[in-house]
Amino acid sequence: MSTAAGWLGRSWLDEDLPVLRRSITLAERFALRRVVRRLPPPVGTAVTALGQASRGGALWLAVAGVLSLLGRRGRRGAGGGLLAFVLASAVANGPAKWIVRRPRPGGAVLLGLRRRGQAPGTSSFPSSHTASAVAFAVAASIEFPPAAPFLLPAALGVALARLRAVRHYPTDVLAGALLGAVLGAATASLLRRWRGRERADR
Repeated sequence: MSTAAGWLGRSWLDEDLPVLRRSITLAERFALRRVVRRLPPPVGTAVTALGQASRGGALWLAVAGVLSLLGRRGRRGAGGGLLAFVLASAVANGPAKWIVRRPRPGGAVLLGLRRRGQAPGTSSFPSSHTASAVAFAVAASIEFPPAAPFLLPAALGVALARLRAVRHYPTDVLAGALLGAVLGAATASLLRRWRGRERADR
């Protein structure tokens, strides 16, 4: 029994798992190069502009300002979006990156590709820009549905911008999008419950 357990542990932990990790990384490098090279120039230019505008949350602050001018539901969308943005940014840049500590794309994957912007020193996984963008878009869209056709594509553009800048692998961006969607939906749900309790207490 101990021999079998030792063989299984040695096979999976010492051999299979590293091979699996290398295979996934190789596939991701190929996927990253394919995405960057296959983006049509107009789309690439547009998503890069969105990515630059989203630095420091400037894009989402501007969007929140516009939403706040669109009545009560617009103000709710702005408030919910900003709250979700802050929460997603804190989780992605905090515990998520501290736990994973994945290196940024580098080495041969960059041959022939242009890396845009300043290289961050934090973990590549997950993409905090994507997480915060999706969190804002989801929360604001739930609170103010008419904004969804504009906010969700904008969040997708920010995600693509992180790939085009060669700052993340595809799974970093996918994980950031998933994290942002969950936190955005949770933020909107909690805000609705809080407002419901407030009305009930009056």
